[in-house]
Amino acid sequence: MILLIILCRLICDVAIEQLTKCNRQLVSRPPETIANMALILLKQTDYLLAKMLESLSKHFLQSGGFRERMTNMRLNHRKNR
Repeated sequence: MILLIILCRLICDVAIEQLTKCNRQLVSRPPETIANMALILLKQTDYLLAKMLESLSKHFLQSGGFRERMTNMRLNHRKNR
């Protein structure tokens, strides 16, 4: 899960860096091309967020939520005393 978050942040950082580098090229392109590029970026972002949500859902079903894990840790600590 943490790896997926780091990967998403890395992808966003690279995308922002590339956009700033290509800013001069974007200005010289027609508005339709810029709109298509924006739609492609939105679709890719939507796909990555859907995959991340799917991964988080699987992790939640397997491991439970934060509160459940804390309760289990407290109970295990009490048993081991």
